[in-house]
Amino acid sequence: AGLMWGRSYEWHFPYVAKLLADGRVKDVGAAWAPDYEQLAAIRPDLVMIYTFPGDPLVSKLEELKLPYVVNNEYLETTLLGRFEYIKFVAVFFGLLDEANKVFRYVESSVQLTSSSSKRLVEANVVKPPKVLWFSVFRGTVYVAGGESYVANALTDLAAQYLFRDIKASGSRTVSVEELVARAVDADIIVISTDLITSAEDLLKEIPQLRESKAFQQSRVYRYNSNIFQLGYYATEDWFSELASVLYPAYFHDSAYDFFLSLR
Repeated sequence: AGLMWGRSYEWHFPYVAKLLADGRVKDVGAAWAPDYEQLAAIRPDLVMIYTFPGDPLVSKLEELKLPYVVNNEYLETTLLGRFEYIKFVAVFFGLLDEANKVFRYVESSVQLTSSSSKRLVEANVVKPPKVLWFSVFRGTVYVAGGESYVANALTDLAAQYLFRDIKASGSRTVSVEELVARAVDADIIVISTDLITSAEDLLKEIPQLRESKAFQQSRVYRYNSNIFQLGYYATEDWFSELASVLYPAYFHDSAYDFFLSLR
């Protein structure tokens, strides 16, 4: 077996880390430019890949006569839509019945959290929180599109996403000035990266955010590094923990700490 990006990350699944350490799973390099010689030597029964515009991976796999299947769950625009790919993967292992059971459990959990959040707002117990969700790297700001799974998750939790008007399902760049202008109304800011680990780091990039409501009320959060692996694995916990960020008096953190308060 082989794994793209195998040794590029800290693994939050201990058994995957052990398989890599023992050599039973080979690291075959970057997803867009794997080590094709090593990949061919493994002689995989199947290669599961993402595809991107201009990606040469498919043509190269066909040239090597390696069977492949495309798993583009990242294009889905809802949290459950992404998680539902568990069924797709399960088919190749003869585990579809088990995957259907897991999906039904996660779906019901997400729907319960969603309906509980909406009831709080509909009953005027709380006001819909206004949320800013972005990352910044070397002065460039990336916001989640208004049709993204992030925007739809916030809507499902009765929150107002402040870049909902951007008609995109992926991320888009905006100017620092536009971000700061919208930050004025934000009750909560979520930094969608684990590269910024402190308030000082963020303010070095965008010092104007110091005066924002979310900063003044200490409601700024960042991604924990585990979110990129365990956040997909534990979708219902990702969703319920986001609910706890939005409505801390009514929901509890999960055991994963996907969203960390930025200090």
